[in-house]
Amino acid sequence: MNQTGQTQAAQIAKRLSTETIHAIYTSDLSRATNTAQAIADFHQLEIKKDSRLRALSFGD
Repeated sequence: MNQTGQTQAAQIAKRLSTETIHAIYTSDLSRATNTAQAIADFHQLEIKKDSRLRALSFGD
């Protein structure tokens, strides 16, 4: 994740820090995992990785 991505992840984590979140599911790709972890840190939650949540490309 580049600096822009890190900044964006921190911003969304801060924005969601006052929300009630019970679980966080993410794909196993590093960019998604890093964003999910930023959010999870505020809520003291473990993230649940699932490769089935990867983005799918269906073409045009």
